Amino acid sequence: MSLLSIFHLELIENFRYYGSLFEAFYSRDENEMIPLQGFFHFCKLMNLAQSAEELMSFFQASLHEIDGIYIPVDDTLNIKGGMNYAQFLSALLRIGYIKAEQSGDQSNQAYKNALDYMFQNSSIDVLKRQIEDPIIAFVY
Repeated sequence: MSLLSIFHLELIENFRYYGSLFEAFYSRDENEMIPLQGFFHFCKLMNLAQSAEELMSFFQASLHEIDGIYIPVDDTLNIKGGMNYAQFLSALLRIGYIKAEQSGDQSNQAYKNALDYMFQNSSIDVLKRQIEDPIIAFVY
């Protein structure tokens, strides 16, 4: 979890952004959730999945094991069918595990390498994206 803690501020900014896009079903901050559609978009921005089909294969492979995530993911805009921050982080770790398995790297460092590769992408930082893209700056 230490790698995710390095990127905690960027991840929580992204999470809060997606959480603010839709009317919250729950009102307390500790119950904040994002719609799964927001998670799909985040994965596309992070280049974790090139298509919805690829991301759905992640759900079928491992993400369905996260407590509270149900398969099939059919109504992604239903906020009660969304994910909280712990589920969001757990999903990122599981995607790293899936990518490590798919890489064919048999070393003891495969999982670490997959996570390092995932987070080398500078587009995770909302502030950097605002500087690079005026549309994102306007949206935020």
